[in-house]
Amino acid sequence: MARLKWLLPLILILLLTACTEKWRKSWNGRVAKPDGRVALEAGGPYELYWETNDIIISGAYQREGDGLDLNGRVQLQSRLSSLPNIDHMWVRVHFLDDEGVIVDTHRLWTATGDGGLGGIDFFVKWDFDHRFTMPAPTHAMTFSYDGTMRDSSGTDGIQSGGSVGIEFWRTP
Repeated sequence: MARLKWLLPLILILLLTACTEKWRKSWNGRVAKPDGRVALEAGGPYELYWETNDIIISGAYQREGDGLDLNGRVQLQSRLSSLPNIDHMWVRVHFLDDEGVIVDTHRLWTATGDGGLGGIDFFVKWDFDHRFTMPAPTHAMTFSYDGTMRDSSGTDGIQSGGSVGIEFWRTP
């Protein structure tokens, strides 16, 4: 039994390492997926449209030197919009160098409902308007997100007759 003392800590470390990719806070130094990159042109304003199976980000951007004005709206795709409560949702913007490596990350939009009225779709402010300072090598941007939608304000899970939820995410 004494020889197996190391097994439990090892299993815990492996589990935590495997599960943290979804909740990774820093993506800097990683290569972004090619299919989600948006080239950033100087000047503007330019139209912005970015779509996945879960969300659409639409709006405009304007680039002046190392400054980027980014405004628009987050919209849920139909598979998520049928659920009226946002438990939580975060959208991040990632700035990329010419090789697609993430050089900086910022929060673009957040909604937290905690299962109460603040999370009901009607009460959520879907618009965003930000000014970012980009690192010198920035040539493009991409987005990532994660969230949970629920069909009711309960949080006790489907097994006990509570709410049904969908977790969704996309890494950069």
